[in-house]
Amino acid sequence: AVVLPRPRRRVVLLTRRTQSRWTNRPEAVRELRAIATGAGVGFVDAGDAEALGRTNLPGGGACYAARPQLELWRDAWLVISVVGAHESNLLFMPSWPKAAGLLESTNCGFFTDSYSVLARAVGTGHHKAQQLNARGRQCRPSTSQDYNVLNSPREMDLRNDTLGSLLRRLVLLQPAPLATNATGLLPGKLHPFLAARQASRARASIG
Repeated sequence: AVVLPRPRRRVVLLTRRTQSRWTNRPEAVRELRAIATGAGVGFVDAGDAEALGRTNLPGGGACYAARPQLELWRDAWLVISVVGAHESNLLFMPSWPKAAGLLESTNCGFFTDSYSVLARAVGTGHHKAQQLNARGRQCRPSTSQDYNVLNSPREMDLRNDTLGSLLRRLVLLQPAPLATNATGLLPGKLHPFLAARQASRARASIG
């Protein structure tokens, strides 16, 4: 049998059962997969974050293994996910431009910059997709962390969300930008410590 090499760029989808649950998940997965594979990029549906590395205990409850979570983020070129504490695992992602980073799906009326700040600190990309309002326009800027909004199930309709268009942009650009939002490309900057470390390595390689 011929063993094909694994694509160098791999998009991983990781959703949630308890936050921003997609009521039409199978349909959304098909559409996102088509965008990625149409650009020659690998696509992996990793399921829900609540099940990743989970082992049910005989007496009830569960425990979580760290390795499956670490490997998922470490080996991904881009992770598509909804807002949640599991996104802190982007700490294990390769730095930009080796990885495009996190493509974060957000609901109208909810705002957090926690993971964009974290992504910048570790030197990987952060890209924010936005659910559109009933008129098909960008949601009004919000500074609210309303968890009723975050936890509300919704339909992931790529016609009324910027997730599909941002994914299409990321897989087509070489290299992917360091940061994007729903309105376009952002220049982005590395954390000063990482910028200094890269500059030091560059000088060492020249010397």
